[in-house]
Amino acid sequence: MIVNNTPNPQQQLIVTDWLTYIRAEKIKTKKEIDECTKRIRQQAGSYFKPTPEPQNKWESIMALVNRGMSVYKGVTIGIATVQYIKQLFARKKK
Repeated sequence: MIVNNTPNPQQQLIVTDWLTYIRAEKIKTKKEIDECTKRIRQQAGSYFKPTPEPQNKWESIMALVNRGMSVYKGVTIGIATVQYIKQLFARKKK
C-alpha cells in the first residue's frame, strides 16, 4: 500500500493503492468517532441523571431551592435567547 513510510517529515508518502489507503483511514476515523461518541454519552448521562432522594427535611428543602434556582435560570436564559433572536430579525429604524 505505502511504498515509503519514512519518519522524515520532508518526504511525502507515496501511496500505490489509494482505495486500500482510503478504506484504512475511514476505518480508523470511524473508530475514533465511536470512541468520542461513547465518551459524550457517558458525560451527558452523568449530567442528566436524577438527583438522589432527600433523606431528611433539610435536604428536601435544599433540593426544592436548587430546583427553583434551576427553573429561574432556565427561564432567564430562554427569555434572553428569544430577545436576541428578535433583535437579529428586527428592522432598524432610522
